[in-house]
Amino acid sequence: MLLNEPLVSADQNGPSSSRNRWHSLLLGAAALSAAGLCGALALCAAPVVGRPGLVALAEPREHRNEHWPLQLSASEDFVREWAALCQRHAAEISVGGALAMVSVFLLASVSWGVSGFANMALTMKIPQPGLVGAVSFIVMVFSSLSVVCGLATDWVGVTVAGAKVLVIILIIMSWALHHEVIFPQDRGVVARTNSGVAKKSHNQEGLCKNISLVGCLLVLIGNELAMPQTSGICNMGRLLTVFAFVRFGVRGYIDKAKHKHYRFPSSVVLLAWLFTQLGAWLVVLGPILPKTWTVGPFATREVATIVGAEMMIISLVMTSYSGHWKRYHRAAAAEAKDEKYYHKLSLQKNISIAGGFVMIIGFHLPHL
Repeated sequence: MLLNEPLVSADQNGPSSSRNRWHSLLLGAAALSAAGLCGALALCAAPVVGRPGLVALAEPREHRNEHWPLQLSASEDFVREWAALCQRHAAEISVGGALAMVSVFLLASVSWGVSGFANMALTMKIPQPGLVGAVSFIVMVFSSLSVVCGLATDWVGVTVAGAKVLVIILIIMSWALHHEVIFPQDRGVVARTNSGVAKKSHNQEGLCKNISLVGCLLVLIGNELAMPQTSGICNMGRLLTVFAFVRFGVRGYIDKAKHKHYRFPSSVVLLAWLFTQLGAWLVVLGPILPKTWTVGPFATREVATIVGAEMMIISLVMTSYSGHWKRYHRAAAAEAKDEKYYHKLSLQKNISIAGGFVMIIGFHLPHL
C-alpha cells in the first residue's frame, strides 16, 4: 500500500457534510501532528546544537541577547509564570492523574460487583468462588483508593502497597481474561472465523493496555520510594507504559487503521505514527538524558519527558474519540454487544493510561 492511498471505510453512505467535517478534522490532526513533531524535535535538539531553543526567551534578559536578538519580554514573563504555576500545583496534578489512572479499577468494581468477581473465580476453578469474589471486590476498591489517598497525603507506604496490589490484580486478570483467547487450544477455529480473529485482536489490544497500566503503577512505585535502587523500576515502568504504542511499526499502524475502517489517508496515519512514536520515546529516554543539558533555565530531561507525556495524551484523546467513542455509539445494541463492551472497556483503559501520563507530568514538574 502506497502512503498516499486512502483507507476507505466500508460504510460509504454518510452525508457529504459529515464527510467534509471529518476531512477537516483529519487536516487539523495532520497539522497538529506535524507541529508537535517539529516543535519537539527543535526543543530536544537545542542542547545538542548549542542553541537556546524554543524557550530561550525564558533566559535572563541580560544573557538572552547573546542567542536571541528579539526582545520578547511578554513571552518571557508568560513562560516563567506558566512554569511556576505548574510547579506550584505539581502535587495536585499527580493526584489527579493517579485518580484517573485507578478509575478503570473502580469502574470495574462497580460494574462487576461481587458476583462478577465470583464468576471469574469460578471460571478459574478457584475453591469458594463466592468468598473469593467478595474479597477480590473489597481488595480492588481499597487498593485503588489507597493509591490516591496515599499520594494525596504523602503516605508512601499506603501508596506503594496499593499500587503493588493493583499490579498483582492486573497480572491475574490479564491471564484469566485474555490468555485462552490469545493462545487457544484449537488455533484452527480462530484462524477460520472472522469473529475469532476479531476477538483475538481485541484481547491482544486489551492485554497490551494492561501492560501499559502495569507500567504506570511501576512508575508510581519507583517515584514514591525515591531511592537510587528504584530508578530501574521507574525506567522499566516508563518502557511498559508506552509498550502498547511502540509495538507497531508503520506498516502495522496502517493495517490497524484499515482494519478499524478509519477514514484516514495513509499519509495522515503515517504522521500520527511518527507523532506517537516520538512522544513515547521522549517519555522513555527523557529521564536518562545528561543532567547538564538545559533548555533555557529548564532541565532538558524534564522538558523532554513532559513534552513526550503531553504528546501521548493528545494521541490517546484522538484515538479514543475516533477509534472507540464513535464506534461505540454506532454499534447496534442487539447485534454487537461484545463490540460495544470492547469499545467501552478500551475507553476506560485509555482514560487510565492518560491519567498515568498526567501523573508522570506531575512527578517531573518540580524538577523542571
